[in-house]
Amino acid sequence: VEEIAREDLGLVKPGEVVYQLSPAREGQEAGR
Repeated sequence: VEEIAREDLGLVKPGEVVYQLSPAREGQEAGR
């Protein structure tokens, strides 16, 4: 998902991609 999202959004950081795709994941990613 990160790879596809990265190319789709054109973002370099996979972390930011997750934030853009699902704000809900923000909590999970932050916890990681």
